[in-house]
Amino acid sequence: MRPTARALYRWRYPLMLFACALLLGLAFAPASLVPRPARTIIAFTGMAALALALAITALRRFITAPAGEALSVTSPVAGRWLVLNGPSSAVPSHGVRLWGQAYAVDLVADPLPSSPTPEPAATRPEFGSTAFRDAKAYPAFGQPVYAMASGEVVAVHRARRDHRARSSHLALLWLMAEGFVRQLGGTRWLLGNYVTIRAEGVGDRSVYATVAHLQHGSVLVRPGERVAAGQRIASCGNTGNSSEPHVHAQLQDHPRAMLAEGVPMTFAPLTALPVNGEHLEVGAR
Repeated sequence: MRPTARALYRWRYPLMLFACALLLGLAFAPASLVPRPARTIIAFTGMAALALALAITALRRFITAPAGEALSVTSPVAGRWLVLNGPSSAVPSHGVRLWGQAYAVDLVADPLPSSPTPEPAATRPEFGSTAFRDAKAYPAFGQPVYAMASGEVVAVHRARRDHRARSSHLALLWLMAEGFVRQLGGTRWLLGNYVTIRAEGVGDRSVYATVAHLQHGSVLVRPGERVAAGQRIASCGNTGNSSEPHVHAQLQDHPRAMLAEGVPMTFAPLTALPVNGEHLEVGAR
């Protein structure tokens, strides 16, 4: 029974989307288009699917396997980066376990004023002075992003455009509304441009390393290609559900983020990731 329950747990979010699609479609469909018997069947199917999704979500601790110890991988960035939404401060680190994000971390470039950085941004702008700031105003934008593990590239998306940062409280409210729509849109809308690698030599189970919110046009690899840990694969951008240019990094147990559970990780040689608000400093490559 438990393997079946685990398989169902993976599909909880697609099941929710299916239920919402049925119920919303029913709510807005003209009565003349959907006859009464069909409406009853659709309503019952939608409610049953939603109830099942909520039930298996509530029973997570009895269904899923223990997360295990953090797996050590290569940092996807180099230089001085601020840690936000990291698993050392809270799990799930991003507030939800969906999309394999339970142990994900967000990394924001925060160089010291004396450190050389690509033009035009030398320091991270202060929050609040401008609602929708150009992504190029942030030092993270365009910075190299590296493979966290050696292995085969299994998924890539590169077509999303870089949007402006959401850099005020009012703009963050807009981002929350955007986030709801992006959740319905799927992986590409949420993660933006991303690369997923089937990691080799990382633990004793199937593990996939994903970096997301990558710069439009910057992805250097394709599915089926083999990469080495520390190899440059893209540049940092501001695509998908992102408030400012940053690198979102996570390990997951399935190649598709929508069906994945998060896997604990740390960046070698650290035994644990820094807590939120602390800095990760990695030597240049």
